[in-house]
Amino acid sequence: MYKKILVAVDGSDSARDALEHAAPLARAFGAKLLVVHVASEDQNLDDGRASARKIANAQISAANLEGVEAAPLVAFGDPADRIVEVADEHAVDLIVVGSRGLSGLQSFLLGSVSYNVARRAHRPVLIVHRADASAM
Repeated sequence: MYKKILVAVDGSDSARDALEHAAPLARAFGAKLLVVHVASEDQNLDDGRASARKIANAQISAANLEGVEAAPLVAFGDPADRIVEVADEHAVDLIVVGSRGLSGLQSFLLGSVSYNVARRAHRPVLIVHRADASAM
């Protein structure tokens, strides 16, 4: 069912949760994980690319990806737009995003990335909500 799964990461706990949720799916289906970090356009291209790749690689290293092929990707621009574009460029079967990344005020003013990805995507989107630590 899934051959390629795109996971968006930004260094947040929500992004880590999304990657950790996508890993067993990839393992079960033998799918490749594409791990994308979207940096802002105003970052220096070389420095921004290195920083973004470092974030993607750090999240890949921190997750339990044993038996899963994972590749870091870097994109620049509006996160929601670029996530959808990268998904289209790589013809992924599923997009996985965390439910939070922005602060409450930023999310209110700009709209959440996960909501905008789900609204704009031309393929299934899985939004992973953070588990409530107090409920565990």
